[in-house]
Amino acid sequence: VMIFGQNMGMSVLEDKSTKIIDVLLTSVTPTQLLSGKILGVGSAGILQFLVWVAIAIVATSYSGAMPLGNLSEYLTPQLFIMAAVYFVLGFIMVMSLFAAFGSMAETQQHYNQLVSGISVFMSLPFIVITPVTMTPDSTFSVVMSMIPIFSSSLMPVRIIAGDVPVWQLLL
Repeated sequence: VMIFGQNMGMSVLEDKSTKIIDVLLTSVTPTQLLSGKILGVGSAGILQFLVWVAIAIVATSYSGAMPLGNLSEYLTPQLFIMAAVYFVLGFIMVMSLFAAFGSMAETQQHYNQLVSGISVFMSLPFIVITPVTMTPDSTFSVVMSMIPIFSSSLMPVRIIAGDVPVWQLLL
């Protein structure tokens, strides 16, 4: 997600710095242009993610090294649907965030400075994933999974680890 986010920001910055954006905006609105970029780069990212999932499924099902056993009760179709929804929404949010930074930057160096802070912030879910897994119903876990930038990675973990109320899923 971070790699495709970087690609999105650099694409916006390149269009802006080469003045292509001026020509494009005579034909489409800024919303249409950004939506098209997010769909294009996002589709490539989601396709790559699906290929990785397919490879993981094939590798684990034929290797025999990782029997699913009791995991099948946790890995339900509803979980995969919820994880896909959270992934897609989180992916779109990250793409939009990086595109916003690309539109604010004047040079590639300026863009890198802007993005460095958010990149560190976006790694926070990987740091707090263990406490969330251990106590999915704690106040800390609930609050962290309600922060939009963290929801796409922490909410599926909470869904697997325990029962999440519907109102929290919708929120």
